[in-house]
Amino acid sequence: MMRYLPAMLLAAALPLSAAADVEKLLADTYDLADGALAVVKCTYASETGEQEVAGLAVCYDAENGELLTLALGGQMNPAGIRDLRLELPGPEHRTIPAELLGIRPEVGLGFVKASAPHAWQAVRFAGSSDLAIGQAVASAALMPGDAANTPQVGLAYVAALRRIPERVYMVTGGGLTGVGSPVFAADGRAVGLVTRSIFLDYQMATQQGTGNVALAGLQESVAFLPAEEFAFALQDIPRGGTVRRPRWLGVLRVSPVAPDQAQAMGLAGPGAEIDGIVPDSAAEQAGLTGGDVIVALNGQPLERLATGELSVRNMMRLLNRIEGDSVDLTLRRGEETLDVTLPLEEMPTLPEEAPRYVSRELGMLLRERVRLDRYIGETPAADTQGMQVLAVGPESPAAAAGLAAGDIVTSVDGQPVQSAVVLRQIVETHLAERPGEAILLLVRRGGQEPQAISITPPLAQQ
Repeated sequence: MMRYLPAMLLAAALPLSAAADVEKLLADTYDLADGALAVVKCTYASETGEQEVAGLAVCYDAENGELLTLALGGQMNPAGIRDLRLELPGPEHRTIPAELLGIRPEVGLGFVKASAPHAWQAVRFAGSSDLAIGQAVASAALMPGDAANTPQVGLAYVAALRRIPERVYMVTGGGLTGVGSPVFAADGRAVGLVTRSIFLDYQMATQQGTGNVALAGLQESVAFLPAEEFAFALQDIPRGGTVRRPRWLGVLRVSPVAPDQAQAMGLAGPGAEIDGIVPDSAAEQAGLTGGDVIVALNGQPLERLATGELSVRNMMRLLNRIEGDSVDLTLRRGEETLDVTLPLEEMPTLPEEAPRYVSRELGMLLRERVRLDRYIGETPAADTQGMQVLAVGPESPAAAAGLAAGDIVTSVDGQPVQSAVVLRQIVETHLAERPGEAILLLVRRGGQEPQAISITPPLAQQ
């Protein structure tokens, strides 16, 4: 059953012409989304275990059966996605297999392709939303579970345009459908995707001064991402289960220029100061130095937003949208203004993205060391090869042996370890073939000499 109740309640307080417009918008939205929606499901395996993932998927290419979804975006690792499938509307709960095309984390979208024929209808997202405050919008989704994926529609009115730094429309006066739902304007254009509830900020005085507090349990506003924030990604869909890497300048840190520093430098707008030039990167080869301040990207001055942090984040957001192989930077170096063309590289693997291994038996979580580790830490062990200890469980065998977060494990049972796969194989083989026998780790801690740590598995402690 279509969700018309909100419209009926609103219509009672609207002129007849406005009520008719609302009814038409809801009916058109239902028709435009008919045949375009499915529930995407999969099993996702990570170092912490397996979980079932489900979310709405929207067809953008009916001929090839390709759909986009927010459920598989973000930081998901394609290697952990299993049993990918699409559940179609209707009481039959018909399910067809699907394959992962790829992920574009900078827009939070995953792309899938149906592996069996189906009569799809495509949603054509507009290149620009161009909505006014007070304008009615509607969204469409599927009610999952016992509702047999029944189509439903929702209605709301544009209340504000917020920058975080992405453009996000906040709505009021109704209820849009769930996360991932396509949003339509009264003229039939697909103008966005429902994202999530955004907590409203409230300023209050504390002993530390005035600060913003998120009213998480009191005030929330449903929001949707306008089409211009993600529609460009449809022109470059990843293939083969790949993840599009963000663009990288070859520097470790980019931070906003403080207002007093900007005034002293005579900056007319925001600036982004770079720090930590990575050796052998494009930034080093182009002659950039720590302390250089970026004031324009491809000839466009950095946009002034509510805070310097938002301005810098917006610069990085725009950098990720560049489709070419280079970017033109305008820099301030002291009182000198420089124009530099910088080749764009793919972001190298970040420490938080590195493959991990967790041993519940021993109570330890480790990750692989990556290229950036040697430049981020600036410690005597920065160049040490091995596996970084992220966490040690309290009262675990690893904790009892003295292993600590930050340690670098260079070998296990006399075998060098630099990958999660190798570490898993060594530890699990030991536990299976020599139960109860201590596992010997060689560990580097800070600037100290390597030390041996012997972890006794739980069996020997019983």
